[in-house]
Amino acid sequence: MSSVYRVTGSIHDQIVTEGAAEVVSEASAEISIVANNIDAVIEVANNIDDDLAALPDAVASANAAAVRAETAATSAVGIDSSAQASALAAQNAAAIAASGAVEASGFADEASNSASGSADAAAEAAAQADLAERWANEPPGSEVTPGKYGAPHFLALQESLLATAPNLQFRTFGDHAGEAGTDGATQEFNNLATDFGRGIAVNRLANRPSRLKLVAGLYNGPPAEGADLSMVPVVVSNIGAADCTIEGPTAGSIVLEPAILITGINTATDTTGSLPASTKVVTVDIPAGEGRRFFAIQGLVYHTPPATEVISLACSAAGSTVVQRDQAGTGNQAGSSPIKATIWSGTIPDGGALPATAFTFEVPGWWCSHFHYIVVVQNAGGVEDYDLVLRAGSATSETFASLSPSVPESMAIVVAMHHSGSANPVSISPGTTLVQNRTGSRSAKDFAYCVAFQSDRPAAVQTYTGSSPFASPAVIGGLAFTPVTGTVAGGAGALLWRGTLPAVLQPGNMAVFWAMSDGLRYMLDMVET
Repeated sequence: MSSVYRVTGSIHDQIVTEGAAEVVSEASAEISIVANNIDAVIEVANNIDDDLAALPDAVASANAAAVRAETAATSAVGIDSSAQASALAAQNAAAIAASGAVEASGFADEASNSASGSADAAAEAAAQADLAERWANEPPGSEVTPGKYGAPHFLALQESLLATAPNLQFRTFGDHAGEAGTDGATQEFNNLATDFGRGIAVNRLANRPSRLKLVAGLYNGPPAEGADLSMVPVVVSNIGAADCTIEGPTAGSIVLEPAILITGINTATDTTGSLPASTKVVTVDIPAGEGRRFFAIQGLVYHTPPATEVISLACSAAGSTVVQRDQAGTGNQAGSSPIKATIWSGTIPDGGALPATAFTFEVPGWWCSHFHYIVVVQNAGGVEDYDLVLRAGSATSETFASLSPSVPESMAIVVAMHHSGSANPVSISPGTTLVQNRTGSRSAKDFAYCVAFQSDRPAAVQTYTGSSPFASPAVIGGLAFTPVTGTVAGGAGALLWRGTLPAVLQPGNMAVFWAMSDGLRYMLDMVET
């Protein structure tokens, strides 16, 4: 057993005086204990539970071992080089163990954060799963989201169609019990919008002829995007004993409602914060049509509002016109009106299809999100009630009551944009949604948007409401396209047929006439037996 020494003054002098060998032996023993304990520390660190609950204790133990090793190494300075080396090795090993434990502790923190994010993702996944279940199981006639129905609704419609296939459904015109018509010598009747895709059975006595007078404007399309014309058929079957004459619409005028021909979009986000001014282009293939006009909107959010702000729109169609209608907001993502909105309208000459028509928007520098949308319509006689309303406050909805067309059968186009990408989806009521999305997911530098339209508008004030699940500043606005008055030529100009007018459908024969999407013309095909 060695003696216990009380160190006073210089430990080196005391060792020289009282015996270096015994002190070295004492120090070596302490160093040996630390070195042996390091293996234990490492073993503990290597066997920490998977749930990381032992990390705090491991960190404390490793730090304590490092302190002990450092103390032992200091004591061994100048006494025994091998003992000092062992002590330093022990110190380094302990420090590594402590560092590893601390790093593992950091991993635990990150795991905790990831777990929190996973919990949010799990909640979102659960919500989406619930919505998916509703899409799959919601009863027919029940909306899953406003205006949208689940799979059972359309399955029921399909089953209804299949239940009648291959039957063609007819209404009967005649002079028998339960039929429309009278016993007049010659009875005139018209086709109805409900006849489209169906049939008319004429059932008259031999001495009672009839005349089917086709009606202009019952079918007004529009053709699908990318098409120039659409037609819808009606079958006429003469199951009676008297002739039925088929005549085209009477010469005169009819009202043709505005109808959408094509739409286009260009949207993006940027994170650099230093973009120069540039252009963004929406390119669309415009079908043939009459009374063609367009609506355009630009939404911008800036990293920082630019010192020079040039905003404009140009259309590549020859003879087109462009008019800026209204503007609202500053676009400063950190301000009270963080969306810069601009709307335009313009005309496109009547005539044939215009492929690859480019709408080019000027975009100032420093933008972080942009949204550009184009709607091209036909049968538009004019533009009314264009306006944008800015809401700088924080709410989940805003109203826009400026649209009051002067004539009925107009079309309203309304746009709502809500600050914050997390606001998606934005909805507009009333109206049919054309597009609904967001520019990105950054709450400060992105926004959600919705474009909706309402056809066959009455000549009255209509309040439109844009809403979002997220309270934030917003912009809402739009315009109205008025209808046009079309001219019905009558006779051969309104009823296209290879035979000689008037067209007479004899008993036992069948005819098919097709209503064209211009609302003015019909094409007739007589099927003789």
